[in-house]
Amino acid sequence: MWFAYLLLLWLVFYLLNLLPPPGRLYVDLYSLILIFLSYQGRILSATFLALLAGLLLDAYGSGPLGLETSRLLLAVHGIRLLQLWLNLRYPLPQILAVALLVLGQWLLTVGWLNLLLPSGLTTPPWTVTLTAAGVTGLVAPFLFVLLTHLDQQLRRLFLPGGFSRD
Repeated sequence: MWFAYLLLLWLVFYLLNLLPPPGRLYVDLYSLILIFLSYQGRILSATFLALLAGLLLDAYGSGPLGLETSRLLLAVHGIRLLQLWLNLRYPLPQILAVALLVLGQWLLTVGWLNLLLPSGLTTPPWTVTLTAAGVTGLVAPFLFVLLTHLDQQLRRLFLPGGFSRD
């Protein structure tokens, strides 16, 4: 089952590199897919895919090696931590949790880049970061419903006689 999500991550990677970015609205689809997997209780698959997708993004990105991997692992394990305090079955806690994770990822990225790059980093303004966190948070419930439906269809197609969590 994790192979289908690996293909989905690859498709998102391909489409995001093929299509131009839509202005200043940035939605972190990689993190949202991995957050969904972790939220559904598939922590092992989500961790494996975060490592694999993070290394792929690091290999083709311009940042230091391991930056995207650590950012995606923060999303996977951060949602499990936030699940202790928030009931993520409803849209409002989902929006809040995803927005907090995107802000945490931004702080992690800025910290790593300031630590690892000798010239430091010119950070984007808070308005850009808060907009990205808000837009990603607002998209999260809709994408989670879509991924739940996709997951049910994949289970019905590939696991007709049995049920497996990972």
